[in-house]
Amino acid sequence: MGTENNHYSRLLHLRLPRICVAIAAQNPAEMLEKAEAVSRDNPFIELRLDYISRPGLAVPKIREFTETHPHVTVIATCRRAASGGKFKGPINSQLDILGKAAEAGCQLVDVELQTAARLKPAQLAKLRGKAAVVLSFHDFRATQKLDETLKKMSAYPADFYKIVSMATSLYDNVTMMKFLEPSLSPRLRRTTRRRPGK
Repeated sequence: MGTENNHYSRLLHLRLPRICVAIAAQNPAEMLEKAEAVSRDNPFIELRLDYISRPGLAVPKIREFTETHPHVTVIATCRRAASGGKFKGPINSQLDILGKAAEAGCQLVDVELQTAARLKPAQLAKLRGKAAVVLSFHDFRATQKLDETLKKMSAYPADFYKIVSMATSLYDNVTMMKFLEPSLSPRLRRTTRRRPGK
């Protein structure tokens, strides 16, 4: 089963929609209710499990959703507080939650660079055997050192690499556009956030 999932994950980049809607909620029922509503118009969603105080409790609901919505591509994210998320548990618990979410039908799981740097290669490989891994990095303060960051990320095997930065000026948007030019590979997803009011 793991081999099949791994092979399937390698093909995901050929059909991923361009827009992903992130869903956050305080409890599993609310999260899946929102997912139900959003999926009617958006077949690509991200479940922010770190917003739930006990994210492991969401697994049965996730399974129920993925089984009844096979056309929806789902990313499971349980971002740690140290990386800008809300999950305060240890890395092993984070991996356990992501692994169970994958087994419940999430085709992709998001692992931040800070977590990947503390994993053994076998741990990351085990997770990739269950779902496609999106290796992500978020800079909530600026747009800087993009090439250096991508080089660091490339040291870890993943199916997609995601860099999110904060744009504080028009120049930051130009910087990101230039960063995108060398490679338009669907495996390299890079985005820039605009600071409100800028």
